[in-house]
Amino acid sequence: MVKACGTRVNNNTMDTPVPMNKKNKHMKISRRKFVSNTMLATAGTITLGFPKAEAATLNPAGANERIHIGLIGCGGYGRYLMGLMLNQYEYLNIRFIAVCDVWKPQMDIASERIREATGVTPFQSTRYQDVLDHPDVDAVVIASPDFAHSRQLVDAAKAGKHIWVEKCMATRMADANAALDAIREYGVVCQVGTQRRGDRRNIATARFMRENRPLGQIINADINININNERWQRDVDDVRREDVDWEAFLMYLPNRPYNPHMLRAWRLYKDCSFGSIGLLGTHSIDATTWLCDDSLPERVVGFGSHMLWKDRRETMDYQHCIFSYPKGWVLNFHSRFQNSYFDGHNFIYGTNGTFDTQSWVFRGEGGGENRLEQPIEAPVAEGLSEDSRDNMFLNWVTCIREGGKTYADIYAGYAHSVAAIMGFQSLLTGQPVVFDSRKRAIRVE
Repeated sequence: MVKACGTRVNNNTMDTPVPMNKKNKHMKISRRKFVSNTMLATAGTITLGFPKAEAATLNPAGANERIHIGLIGCGGYGRYLMGLMLNQYEYLNIRFIAVCDVWKPQMDIASERIREATGVTPFQSTRYQDVLDHPDVDAVVIASPDFAHSRQLVDAAKAGKHIWVEKCMATRMADANAALDAIREYGVVCQVGTQRRGDRRNIATARFMRENRPLGQIINADINININNERWQRDVDDVRREDVDWEAFLMYLPNRPYNPHMLRAWRLYKDCSFGSIGLLGTHSIDATTWLCDDSLPERVVGFGSHMLWKDRRETMDYQHCIFSYPKGWVLNFHSRFQNSYFDGHNFIYGTNGTFDTQSWVFRGEGGGENRLEQPIEAPVAEGLSEDSRDNMFLNWVTCIREGGKTYADIYAGYAHSVAAIMGFQSLLTGQPVVFDSRKRAIRVE
């Protein structure tokens, strides 16, 4: 097997050690290597069909200045992110000083974990605006339900808070556009939680593919997300009405009676989520379009169905979308919740061969006259942790302190949001959906 050459980041710099902990084994990370990898990861990620306005730049935090963070959304994943950051809070010199959740028991759990880890009891509120109004909060981690992300992102940018926002970044085109405009206007640092952007294999492979074109012309890519269970159902027996700020949960959604199932299993409701394509597919769509250097889709045709799980879910348990991209290739997104075979097997096909993210090897299979003669192992960016989330957190904090681009910036978040919005619209209507990059609008054909 041939190793890809000329793609490893290997500057002769002094390493800055990262503290070890029981859950994560950190590599030594060089700050200079890290900045180099940041540039490598974000280069050429997206080209929009309209002028790219320069954002005003906030003054970066000082190198030794503590960053105070507010957590918006204290559910399972919000607490998971918080826990990963608390594992490194002394090294990163950060503190969680505020938490927000519309369901009080979740907020209390997060608050107690912060107190146990740092000795400080954070400010609490069921209203996220209170966290944004807190004078000592410098940055926020947004891990609320999908439909809330973009609105909270816009408000955080206006408040001058740096932002970590989970995917799917936006569930409506108007909100995606508003989020993009807000980050460009207010100049805050934004990291979107598609953590494959921090994976050291993806980082080096994306650059290798752009510089060497090992597959020749990209023809199509396959994404497979297959599960065999009743995904995202939640028990609501422990949810008491007096513990829920229902109005805060609904935000801009139409008013409706209190529904504890919607609160806990919001991923199953079409007003709150896209189901598989938004919650799981955005990771693979983002990574695949990044590797292919062609982020914004032009057109999609989709089919969705409620095949097996005849429960209260409004999002389909079978989703299949075919996207076309400006550079002339097709992305095939397929997800089922009835059979888990072939889960996570993603492939990219070109005129010279095939690449898959299971073996991380370029092979000549399927290639034509100029097919690869020998397998090529995908490169790995040196100087980064094996854990992509650790890289993402360090990148975010470094950009807050020193400036620079984040791994998954607002343009990456915008692109995966456009794909998910288009795909879900096509799944709902059964009609082709087209994106106009100049008007920043989609239409059903």
